[in-house]
Amino acid sequence: MKKIAILGSTGSIGTQTLEVVRANKDIEVTALAAGSNIDLLEKQIREFSPKIAAVWNEEKAKELKDRVRDLDIRVESGMDGLLAVATELGAEIVVTAVVGMIGIRPTIAAMNAGKDIALANKETLVTAGHIIMSLAKEKHVRILPVDSEHSAIFQSLNGETGNKIHKILLTASGGPFRGWTREQMKGVQVEDALKHPNWTMGRKITIDSSTMVNKGLEVMEARWLFGVEMDQVQVVVQPQSVIHSMVEYEDGAVIAQLGTPDMKLPIQYALYYPERRFLPGDRVDFWTLGKLEFEKPDPVYLEGNGDCNVSSLRPKICVTVCKDESENVWRCRVVSVSAGAKLTMYEGIYVNPYVDPPLNEEEATEAVNEMNGYQSRAEVGTWHTPQASLAHEEHHRRQWEDAYKFYWKDSKIQEMLENQTISCDKEPNMDEAVKFMQALANEMALDLWKETSDYVLALPDDANDRPYCAGQEVLNEATAYVIRLADAMGWNNVPRFITKPGTIEPPCFMPPVSEGKTRSMAIAEESTPLQISIVDTSQFTEGKITVRFCNEGNEPVRIPDEINDETSDFFFVTVLRTQQGKMRVLNREIGTMTFQRPLNYRELAPGQEYSVTIPACLDEVDLEGWKQCSCELETRYYNQQGKDCFRGMLRATARLALQ
Repeated sequence: MKKIAILGSTGSIGTQTLEVVRANKDIEVTALAAGSNIDLLEKQIREFSPKIAAVWNEEKAKELKDRVRDLDIRVESGMDGLLAVATELGAEIVVTAVVGMIGIRPTIAAMNAGKDIALANKETLVTAGHIIMSLAKEKHVRILPVDSEHSAIFQSLNGETGNKIHKILLTASGGPFRGWTREQMKGVQVEDALKHPNWTMGRKITIDSSTMVNKGLEVMEARWLFGVEMDQVQVVVQPQSVIHSMVEYEDGAVIAQLGTPDMKLPIQYALYYPERRFLPGDRVDFWTLGKLEFEKPDPVYLEGNGDCNVSSLRPKICVTVCKDESENVWRCRVVSVSAGAKLTMYEGIYVNPYVDPPLNEEEATEAVNEMNGYQSRAEVGTWHTPQASLAHEEHHRRQWEDAYKFYWKDSKIQEMLENQTISCDKEPNMDEAVKFMQALANEMALDLWKETSDYVLALPDDANDRPYCAGQEVLNEATAYVIRLADAMGWNNVPRFITKPGTIEPPCFMPPVSEGKTRSMAIAEESTPLQISIVDTSQFTEGKITVRFCNEGNEPVRIPDEINDETSDFFFVTVLRTQQGKMRVLNREIGTMTFQRPLNYRELAPGQEYSVTIPACLDEVDLEGWKQCSCELETRYYNQQGKDCFRGMLRATARLALQ
């Protein structure tokens, strides 16, 4: 008979631990502790007959004692009660499922009493890991992790004693706000944060999971539990919560623990370790699951003083091959693609008004003026905030992300790769066929990186450009804070104005062009009520197509009414593609232009349409040679000029036969 004590028996982990006890007939519960839920605790006492019960709230403890006076049980309260439960003489294992640093003293007391710890209290190791782990070694007791991630790591280490860990891959679901934008996060309510997509947990841990704070605690917990350095713990977003965590060894082998998102599994594993027992419930159905996804968490790091920066992460395209028996060829298939940018944050050498508020009117005036001038000055002043720097650098990171997405799609890399074949007669070995295709993929990845880099590195990053406007928007919050302080202190000479930030969205856009440089084609696509379509290609062989603008929204939309035969190449980029992969740009020239006069505009009412004919330069198109091909015609409308009008990109495609 295994005997256990539970600290936090009425919480999520505690109640699930008791479910495990119910399902097994060889566990005796000797002691229970709860916070204030004496209604549930009374039911637990009557069902499991512990020798000791503890309630944190002293008044609730008195009430519980009165309720169970018919039972042979000792009721305690406060910290003394927790210590009594943790050191109950008969208990072999103490399940520590209380929340917060309150769990440290009972855990130490239990270990001093020679008891193993089934640890579900993160704060114990986060704040006192150096004490807990050394004490466990001294007292020869086991720390058995109950967190699903740490249990998974623990299981993945079984049988690998002495083998060197390269890194721990700590998985995260991403929580309910995975994929949300900064703008969407502004309207978050508590109820939204409590809707975890995969796990059913207590309110605190669910909230902490929604903010990813919980994952930060788990990183620190893993550092102590498994004796690794912090930089050996890497967080991987695994949205399905099927892979609970992984261990990568020195030789590159990765061992993972998989299962359904059910906390009873790690609880039971800790209670019966090293024995595995039958656990009722769902099993992972790989046929239904279909695939497992992996994502990087937002790459933001604080690394002391210095200049913040964003560096590109070169694209990686992983491919495999499948055998086409009918054609006797290996066909390339794209397995995964990754690209983006790493954002590195440093604490700058400036005064943060949130941390060190102005002490007098003179300092407050300086702070307001300095922060108001950030956008136009294009440099950090004496007063600044890390949040503003993060917004600036996050804009750069999104520029890389948007550009990579655009060029990946625009270059049709996946389509080109998956059209590649190699004869099975020429290369009968599958591994060698994969190597051949991977070499092609690596070349395309390099081209993708070069094309994206050329674009992003040409984007403006000076006074009043979008990254500084993004930083100014966030910095304005600190300016408003200082102004509120000035109001409270009666500092009447402090300026009350706040800089209006310039254009921010979209993060990726066409830069101004000068000195004969051509315009890059990359631009972020935005959801907009203004749409375009190609409506007439009957005059294509004469070098003309007709496009139509349509306002599908509920409000009027303005566009520059400046499109004619001479200017259309500066608003449109038109491309012709064949199924065989041939492509021609149908513009006489590509570039931007600046109007030195006020623009004329056309306003489209809701539902209103406007058609315009634009030229298509066919000088490099072999019409005769392409006649038998099925073609796709694509045109993109670009505009970044004017006031109170649509700015951005619109895209339209049409099938085209050249007969």
